[in-house]
Formats: sequence, C-alpha cells, structure tokens
Amino acid sequence: MNMRYDAVLLVLALLCAACSASHRDNEIAYRYTGEFVTLVDQRKEPVNKKMRVEYALQLKNFDPTEDVFAKYNGQFQTYDNNKHVEITKRTRIYEYTGNTRRAVPVEDLRNAGKLELWITPYERSEYMIEALEIYILKD
Repeated sequence: MNMRYDAVLLVLALLCAACSASHRDNEIAYRYTGEFVTLVDQRKEPVNKKMRVEYALQLKNFDPTEDVFAKYNGQFQTYDNNKHVEITKRTRIYEYTGNTRRAVPVEDLRNAGKLELWITPYERSEYMIEALEIYILKD
C-alpha cells in the first residue's frame, strides 16, 4: 500500500509540473530602448482586467522592427513618434546604475528618462507588446 501511495504522489507531482510549465519556457525576448512619455494605470479598465494589463507605458524613440511585431507596428501611422508597451504581472522593473541594478516599483517610471526594455509579443493579442523587463538607465 505504501508503494501505491508513493506512485500516486509521483503521478500527481508530474501532473503539477506539466501544468505549471508553459510555452513561455522557450520565449524569445527582444531588447530595445526608448524614452519615457507617460504611464497609464489600466487596472480598473474592464477590458484590460480581462487582458491582464496593469499599465500602458508610452514611449518615444521606440521602434521594434522584427517580423513578429508587424501587426503591432501596423496599427501606428508612419509619422507616430510614440508607441506603447503593456506592463503585466510578469513585468520586472529595475533601476540600472553602473554595474548594479535594483528592483523598483512601477511608479518610479514616472521620473525616468531613457529606458531599456526586454519585450515579447503579448500572448493575449498580436497587436500588443508585453514588457518583460524594464531598466531605468541612470548613467
């Protein structure tokens, strides 16, 4: 009976591991820079609650060029200088100075200038970009 109990526990553990793994394990992130324009809190917007978007970060001098961003780029006019990325629960924000980084709250972006972003197409919409990591550049 003890062996049967161990087998059931092993199967449950394997199922849990399989369920927690996602296609994001092989996710590709793209590095870009941009300059802060504005940060909009999206947490109370019904459509963004459903999309799991917490903030929209508007940037200037941000122009992702990979083919995976074609639909995203297609929604902007060629003369648009500002574009935006979505900040989700997965997004991590850091202040980067010299050789060190430290985690900071999203509100620190409001005082930012130049940013480095690691982005990926947002899995919930091919017209959106999710920021995975944002670095506030202090140097």
